Amino acid sequence: METMQAYAQVFNKLIRRYKYLEKGFEEEIKKLLLFLKGFTESERNKLAMLTGILLAKSNLSAAILSSLFNENLVKEGTYSSFCRHALFVHCFVFLWTEMK
Repeated sequence: METMQAYAQVFNKLIRRYKYLEKGFEEEIKKLLLFLKGFTESERNKLAMLTGILLAKSNLSAAILSSLFNENLVKEGTYSSFCRHALFVHCFVFLWTEMK
């Protein structure tokens, strides 16, 4: 989790410094999420963690999760597993940040 937060912090700093990257970054994440089947379970969990952290830090909008609503991903259960993991991390990070 700490490693993923470090990656998220790098993305956060880059997006803050170069505002034009914000829209492009979101579009690339959407494209990446369409190919979840190409990742191992471990890699999907890491990507879900990073996505959840970025959602909690408001670097990404929740609309990117709608790109996962693909017939193949839904049928295989990849969609629900990824979203459940990403949203769990999102809530955890959000609550942890609020408590500090």
